[in-house]
Amino acid sequence: MFISGLGAFDANGQQAETDVKYKAIALFNESWTIAFRFLKAIPT
Repeated sequence: MFISGLGAFDANGQQAETDVKYKAIALFNESWTIAFRFLKAIPT
């Protein structure tokens, strides 16, 4: 279900709201980058 967005269809039978997956991936990448920078800044 994640790959196909919300599984919603418009009046023409085409998939709708498929951009949801891209927003989720972008949010994950942003969170990962912030966490990685934080961990990299900690002296060992």
